[in-house]
Amino acid sequence: TAKQTVTFDSLKGDGMVFKSGSNMGSASSANFKTVTFDSINAGVINIVTSETFNSLSLSKTDNAEIVTVSDGDTLVVNGTLTLGEGRFLPTSPSGTSTINAKGPITVLAAHDGGSTATTYLCTLLIDGAGDQSFAIPAGALLNKTTLNNSLTTISTSGSGTVRWHALFTVQAGTFDGGSVTVDHDGGVTISGGTYNAT
Repeated sequence: TAKQTVTFDSLKGDGMVFKSGSNMGSASSANFKTVTFDSINAGVINIVTSETFNSLSLSKTDNAEIVTVSDGDTLVVNGTLTLGEGRFLPTSPSGTSTINAKGPITVLAAHDGGSTATTYLCTLLIDGAGDQSFAIPAGALLNKTTLNNSLTTISTSGSGTVRWHALFTVQAGTFDGGSVTVDHDGGVTISGGTYNAT
């Protein structure tokens, strides 16, 4: 089947929308049940400061494949955020961008957040109103993360290593390292809540 290009201002429904490249468009992503970034194509998200999603899934075919969230931009995810293969990164090494998770979070062992301790920082901000507790499986590598939800516990599962490339901050809530090895390349800051190392 030949690919077709469709232009729209608003698209609503109960199905799933797959975004293979830089085709964010001007439609509100909150109208989609699930937006998935997949395939081998690099994607670029350039919005006016903030874009709200229902559910958002990162499901590339290789961990080196990047979805760029332009410097200073924030993706707000009210539904489920799924972090599979691939990376959300800002545009420039010194830039910062944010994935603001308000709902449930799933992290797969294949996820590689990319970046280094001080460059290409795309922060996962966890600050929903309800319980967002989730487990990070051994093998996962995360970018900069801020936990700011007193109802939420981040735990680990499996055997091996869970690694943060950049700073992990606990402002409210609990981190429980469990039985895995936890590596923090960018360090840990605890200004509230509870941090239990392995």
